[in-house]
Amino acid sequence: MIARIRQQGIEDWRYEEQASLSEQQFRFQQRGEPIHLASRLAMNMAHYPLEDVQYGSYRMEGLDPGKVRELLSSLTPESLLRVYSGPDVEGEQRSQWFDAPYTLTAIQHWPQAEPLPDLALPERNPYIAESLELLDLETRDPVALIDGEHYSLWYRPDSEFGTPRVEWRFSLQNPDASSSARDAALARLLAGWLSDSLNETLYPARLAGQDFSAYAHARGITLSLSGWRDQQELVLRRAVEQLQRGDIASDAFARVKMGLEREWRNAPQSPLYEQMQSTLGAALIRPQWSDAALLDAIAPLGVEDLREFRTHFLNRLYIESMAVGNLTPEQARRKGLTVANALAPRLEDTAIPELKPLDVPSSAPALHPHSTRNDVAVLRYLQGPDRSLDSQAALAVLGQMIDTPFYAQLRTEEQLGYIVSAGYQPLLDAPGINLLIQSPSADIDKIQSRIDAFLITFDARIAQVDDETITPYRDAVRDRLLQRDPSLSSLTNRLWYELAYGHTEFDRRERLAERVSQLDAATLRQAWQSLRAAPAQVITYTSGMSPSDVSALTKDYQPLPEAR
Repeated sequence: MIARIRQQGIEDWRYEEQASLSEQQFRFQQRGEPIHLASRLAMNMAHYPLEDVQYGSYRMEGLDPGKVRELLSSLTPESLLRVYSGPDVEGEQRSQWFDAPYTLTAIQHWPQAEPLPDLALPERNPYIAESLELLDLETRDPVALIDGEHYSLWYRPDSEFGTPRVEWRFSLQNPDASSSARDAALARLLAGWLSDSLNETLYPARLAGQDFSAYAHARGITLSLSGWRDQQELVLRRAVEQLQRGDIASDAFARVKMGLEREWRNAPQSPLYEQMQSTLGAALIRPQWSDAALLDAIAPLGVEDLREFRTHFLNRLYIESMAVGNLTPEQARRKGLTVANALAPRLEDTAIPELKPLDVPSSAPALHPHSTRNDVAVLRYLQGPDRSLDSQAALAVLGQMIDTPFYAQLRTEEQLGYIVSAGYQPLLDAPGINLLIQSPSADIDKIQSRIDAFLITFDARIAQVDDETITPYRDAVRDRLLQRDPSLSSLTNRLWYELAYGHTEFDRRERLAERVSQLDAATLRQAWQSLRAAPAQVITYTSGMSPSDVSALTKDYQPLPEAR
């Protein structure tokens, strides 16, 4: 291929295509952390003149054939540096910093090889955006452009981020997507296959600034698209066509299945605190399946099972979608219907089971994660009485208040463990306070007793708080809730999360911030007393402990009410 380029040169359109992409990236950079910008500009000062430190790495002002020939002359087998690393390497020398063995070997004559027969340079990229006009749109809360029996489309215009980009989400919901561990595993296989099978096809789209992904969740599969407004229909059409009619080949199925099996099989080796949190979610959220259950379910599945599941899945759909960004209602409607008309959903939203947080009963057993770690850990989850905004506001402030003293006493003063944390942790929209300690030396009984001792101390502290004392904690929670979304994608994810739980007014955080602002010390004291009187979900672990059958032990847990 390099020889062919040497003979024929670089075509002008290839350079212009790259220059166009570079210019797009520069023009529509999104706001980031100031420290990252300062760091990048400081590094650029070593490579570009001062007046060019911002634009230098994007500058492409003309093809230089001489420079291309100079670079090509260095791309020879004699300049190749090939690195092999592995546990079986026995080196003659040892590296200075890591004391690792290595050997340098010069290869005098590389063997002759024939180029691959189908090797070729890519064709013109059809996904490159041509229309980058920034539309002057009035930003407002999402509205339902389409609210049909089987399909809904929510639309939120934006011009504040200063970019002609659009974020799309399509939730393909099927009532059986998580009805069993087998179906949940198949949904993950289908989403994984779709992303894997489109990797090569949509590679040019990614180069052109269009990112596509598919992921499975409790209700089905979400298709996520992010990129320039222009040319997004091409990506949507290609993704839907692949989902409907793409060949699920045996080798692709095996590759995706192996990846999921490796992920679930290796889960016990992941950080212990992650396993503790995963066990908590499996206990108190429905539908939810543990990694162990998914691993058992996926083992017997074959490619034909996935082909049958795809047919069954697509035949029983309700679709919920959202478009956020710089596009008109007409453009959003047209692109949204591209997906809806192709997939032809048949179910109503009432056919899709709701996600439910569960109420911790007074007889809640202690649960144990599946882990291979040698540490000891205790997680104690104090659950709020209901899912109301009042309960969420009170526990969010209590979580802010308990964070620092819990860490200071049990980590800094008592040095009980190297992972010590406490704070607000909602499960879906169910509020709670999470207390977690992971220790290399203390046993479970000691950790439990020290948590108990801390809580008694905290009881006394809460009993003495007044309105002036709680003000900084209340303000911190409110300010965090009202913090401006830093990017279009984070804005979309927040709105998409609200829609997933039926908050179609999209003002939940504002209403929650208002409830936080209205909290007084008496309300917080009462909330803490109720929290302490309620049963807690405890999760413990020590090396060699047998993992719990979480599904069986929590099968009688009931849904947590919205309000009491």
